[in-house]
Amino acid sequence: AEKAAAEKEAEAKAKAEADAKAKADAEAKARAEADAKAKSEAEAAAKAAQEAAAAAAAAERLRAEQEAAAKAQAEAEAKAKAAADAQEAEKARLEAERLAAEQQRLAEEQRKKEDEQRRKEEEQRAAEEASRVAQAEATQPEPAAAGASGTNGDCSDTTSLEPTALLGRLSNDQLSCLESNLQAAPKMTDKKKISLVEQANAWHKGDKVEWERLVKRHLEEIDQSDPDLCYRYAIHLSKSGASRATGVIRWSEVALENRSVWTGDTYTSRVNSLYKARAAAANTLWQTAEKDYASNNNESTRKKADDYRAMTKVYAREWYEYAKSAGKDYQTALQVCVSAAGAASYCEN
Repeated sequence: AEKAAAEKEAEAKAKAEADAKAKADAEAKARAEADAKAKSEAEAAAKAAQEAAAAAAAAERLRAEQEAAAKAQAEAEAKAKAAADAQEAEKARLEAERLAAEQQRLAEEQRKKEDEQRRKEEEQRAAEEASRVAQAEATQPEPAAAGASGTNGDCSDTTSLEPTALLGRLSNDQLSCLESNLQAAPKMTDKKKISLVEQANAWHKGDKVEWERLVKRHLEEIDQSDPDLCYRYAIHLSKSGASRATGVIRWSEVALENRSVWTGDTYTSRVNSLYKARAAAANTLWQTAEKDYASNNNESTRKKADDYRAMTKVYAREWYEYAKSAGKDYQTALQVCVSAAGAASYCEN
């Protein structure tokens, strides 16, 4: 019985060991299978990662190539546009040069016409004055003895002194006499006659400073209804620089107020010259005021510059409108107007 029990126990032990070994073998196999599976999955994941990286690299390369292509296209388009713009700009420049040359040619032609008109007027005036001078010389009396009427300061007959004045030969005594009579004359008509004789003598004597003084006094104190004298004085002042610009404007306007006495080409030429002189004088005042404002920036200088700018654009526009309607060159007038107004629409509308 003991032997049977021992054998049975040995069998049980052997079976337990066999079961344990079978279990261990099964677990080892399961682990080996799990490791193999994990390795396979890892390799698959690595391969997938490599493929993903390759795909990403390919995508990045494609994107870069597309960007490069787009950039190259944009640069090509920009170059083409720049070339077209440059060509257009060159075309515009050439057209501007052509227009400027044409405007200059027209302005030169107009200037020549105006110069020719002025020359004819001067020749006509010179011929008239030469005729008066010739008549004056023909009627000039022989020098009289001292104390004779008309040579020692007697100037009671203003008309008789006109021939001598047209020669610029009034004596100092006669001029002093005329001045005394002018100051004492009760009527403006008498003052006017005397003043005109004094002016004629100064002009034909070649004393422009004295002539200017006499004309200024005549216009300011005696009479300013003669547009010829106002015109002559305004044009004279326009050649004397910026310091006379205000006077140019004033007497141009007075002459224009009485322009109805002129006719034909004289009317057209003189009215255009007065508009031109007035606009040019205003422009001179504006440019001078701008320089003052630039060097002395304050409210007063700014206001003065603005006021003269406004004056310039108004006068330039009036000159432009008249010159255009009268068939005169108007390009310079338009340029001055646009410069002052800042827009062509103000000048042309």
